[in-house]
Amino acid sequence: EGNLSICLVANLRRVKNIPFLIKAARYLIGEYPLLRFVVMGEGPERTSLEKMIVEYELEDKFHLLGSIDSPGDVAANCNIAVLTSHSESLSNALLEYSALGLPIVAFDVGGNKEIVENNKSGFLIEMNNHDSFILKLKLLINDGEMRRKLGDYGRELVKERFSKEKCIGAYENCYETLLKNK
Repeated sequence: EGNLSICLVANLRRVKNIPFLIKAARYLIGEYPLLRFVVMGEGPERTSLEKMIVEYELEDKFHLLGSIDSPGDVAANCNIAVLTSHSESLSNALLEYSALGLPIVAFDVGGNKEIVENNKSGFLIEMNNHDSFILKLKLLINDGEMRRKLGDYGRELVKERFSKEKCIGAYENCYETLLKNK
């Protein structure tokens, strides 16, 4: 294995903690030289991230694609998705990853646990825990069946919890409750 790609969709801002992913990439590529990292998004941290990528000699392994019209189309061609943000509410990126059937490794912050069921659709780890992040990515890199199972579970979970019909029903229930209590 190792001929895989790992994606992140995020604005290039400090809170998204992309240097953490670059450090992990440096470590993982030592063991999996065919591994690739793809980051979709733009922002004020771009220059410092580009410098770090050059400093770590990852120019042909770690790609900052910038802002693109259809990040889901690119993510659909990846094997694993990550989210390294220090803070999240309800992440659109995690919803998109799950809808695409991608296994996820994300920090256990904010609303991430609403989308990722730990050990079922991906892995939630303690924020900035480098060892745990690397361990979970290695598990996914080495086990295609695990990637498939976690991705399939995540896809079904998102359909069940976040489908248009489910969301409309929840809003209708909320409005009915508010009207009754008026």
